[in-house]
Amino acid sequence: MANLSYGDVGRHNLLDVYHRSRPKGAPVLIHVHGGHYSGGGKNSQSLPLHYRLASRGWVTISASRLKPHVRHPST
Repeated sequence: MANLSYGDVGRHNLLDVYHRSRPKGAPVLIHVHGGHYSGGGKNSQSLPLHYRLASRGWVTISASRLKPHVRHPST
C-alpha cells in the first residue's frame, strides 16, 4: 500500500506499507529515511530491506519525513 496519509501536511505526511500478508502478531518495522529533514524519500531508501522483511512475514512502514513548519525555537 502506497502513499497513505498520516497527517495534514500533504506529501510530507505519507507512508508506504510493505507486507506479504498481515498475520496477527507480525513484527513491525517503522523506517524514517535520513536527509536532515530536507532531502531523500520514503520510497528511495531501504527498499531491499522492506522487500526482504515483508517476504519473511514482517510488516514494514516507510514514512516520509516530518518537515517542521516553524523553526526551533519559534521565538
